[in-house]
Amino acid sequence: PYQKEAINFKDLPIALWEIKKYSNQTISFEEVRKLNATESIKTISSENSAVNAVSKEVVVYTEQDRLKAIPEEVQDVYHSLREKILDLGNVGIKANKLYVAFTVNGSNFTDIALQKQGLKLWINLPKGELEDPYKFARDVSNIGHHGNGAYELAIKNADKLDYILTLIKQSYKQKA
Repeated sequence: PYQKEAINFKDLPIALWEIKKYSNQTISFEEVRKLNATESIKTISSENSAVNAVSKEVVVYTEQDRLKAIPEEVQDVYHSLREKILDLGNVGIKANKLYVAFTVNGSNFTDIALQKQGLKLWINLPKGELEDPYKFARDVSNIGHHGNGAYELAIKNADKLDYILTLIKQSYKQKA
């Protein structure tokens, strides 16, 4: 019960999963959803110095944080792609320090870093599983990178967004 209550603070980025193992060796994973509670950890932390110290260290990033200091033309490309991704259905958005993650069933299927010169996008598929006839995606499976998956794309403008969406859909379908 303490863990379930802990995820309900609006300013703590905690994900909680319930794992069940059945007698037939089947395992199920289900994310415990936050209730629509809006209590802040700051109201509790004012009484406890240890909680107060930890809550000062926790930073909750938003999509708006990622958009700050990004040129308007890059923001326009991002918003166009974002709308196309959201139209896939049942898509969640989680921002972190480096990128905005698009999720389905609690799993990232694509991550987008907003940069001044354009977007950097990662498709969360293992190496060899992306059908990319135009070879637009770069294989980053053997190098360090921020997003999830083995494929990276650099997007400067909205010219190829429809094709890029076909690549993203492959990961979306696998995670859905």
